[in-house]
Amino acid sequence: MSRITMSQLGRHGQWGNQVFQYAFIRTYARRHKADYGVPPWAGQYLFGHCDPPVEPALPTLVEPLEPAQPEPLVGVPIPPTGSEYLNRDFRGWGQYHTSWYASDKDFIQSLFRVVEPERQRVQAAMVQLRQRGETIISLHFRRGDSGRMIFFFTPMVWGLKWLRENWKRFYKPGLFIATEDPSLVKHFYAYSPILAEDLGVTIAVTTPQHYRYPYGRPVSSRQLDFFPDWYILQNSDVILASDSTFSVSAGWTSETIKEFWRPR
Repeated sequence: MSRITMSQLGRHGQWGNQVFQYAFIRTYARRHKADYGVPPWAGQYLFGHCDPPVEPALPTLVEPLEPAQPEPLVGVPIPPTGSEYLNRDFRGWGQYHTSWYASDKDFIQSLFRVVEPERQRVQAAMVQLRQRGETIISLHFRRGDSGRMIFFFTPMVWGLKWLRENWKRFYKPGLFIATEDPSLVKHFYAYSPILAEDLGVTIAVTTPQHYRYPYGRPVSSRQLDFFPDWYILQNSDVILASDSTFSVSAGWTSETIKEFWRPR
């Protein structure tokens, strides 16, 4: 039987990238009625997947890119048109225009539903958050390893401007902020912002099982224990994203999001 693998899953990009890559592998295999294989990755712990291994090794096929302007350091991934990835080891991002994925929306969302033991921790926080607001508006400010190359810091003033112009559109809104830098929260005091810690979440000093940062650089505890922020983003009503696949992947897999705003 034909198969597709990704031996670099978990090593080619961080959490948001891994969400897209896993969704691509599963979607492509499903459409072509093929087997798939991936190495151990955090989604097996967080979402309960029992994935087949990558063995035997397959020839690598690197995802082709279109040149992106004015950003010459990256490219726009070209989606597959047929069976070119069958019996190959995929190397790429899988971040295609969402129209490519649209027919498998329900299947993709089903891949990213949290299971025990993590579910109890993050769902309890979400229940508390829902008690504080009928409409959950979540801001993501990527800091940490961002702010380099093409990956810009999303200015806080953009979030403040959006809130001033849109806050009253929503019924009993509550503001959640996901960030590696909790000191940013003070700038949003007028909206009574909430962090994961305010919902009873203890930020751990370890990553989820099978997760490691692929580039080996030092990280903070909030970068290590990233999943509570991602889960709350995923289960919000409105997301104001950063220039980051972290918040984009949360919105993309969400079953509750009504509005998604992305900086540019």
